[in-house]
Amino acid sequence: MKTDQDHSPTFLQWTHHPLAANPSRAALVLLLLLILASLVVYWLGGSAVSAALIVALVFSLRDFFFPSSCLLDEAGFSLSAPLTGTRREGWESVERWYQGQRELKLHLKGGGSLKLPPAESREDLAKIHHFLDAHVGTPPPDGSDEL
Repeated sequence: MKTDQDHSPTFLQWTHHPLAANPSRAALVLLLLLILASLVVYWLGGSAVSAALIVALVFSLRDFFFPSSCLLDEAGFSLSAPLTGTRREGWESVERWYQGQRELKLHLKGGGSLKLPPAESREDLAKIHHFLDAHVGTPPPDGSDEL
């Protein structure tokens, strides 16, 4: 995780790439993807429907195959991923944040929520929580995701 300073950072930036982080899991996912694609082609033949299903399957795994990055700064946050592009929002558009078991979500005003890429360590997650507390406020004390 990149920061401008260790004690009170004005920005946090990190990238998450599951495919590169765990080669054995990557090999297993690629093997399963190859098996599923073979079964689709076997059952449906070499049609446009089978090609569309294979593309949809690969696209559904985009968070695994491609890196995603996040930048938190004084003005807001930016989320970037190769297939979905970059989204920049100011802190005024965030209603609150929530830490789930596996993910950190930002709930936006007017509805909707965004998942942030996972942090690499507990220390990095603590820095992210501190940063969000300072810019958005603390999450509900019961940890509830309900609005």
